[in-house]
Amino acid sequence: MVKQAQGTLEVRRLLKQAKYFKQLADQMDGHPRLEVIRRLEE
Repeated sequence: MVKQAQGTLEVRRLLKQAKYFKQLADQMDGHPRLEVIRRLEE
């Protein structure tokens, strides 16, 4: 049970970190990545 709780906390931490890096990358690109993906799909 303790390992599961630690795993859950680690996953949450990694997801939070991934979200932060995605936002940072979007800022560096100057425009959101999703907008680029939408344009590519058109």
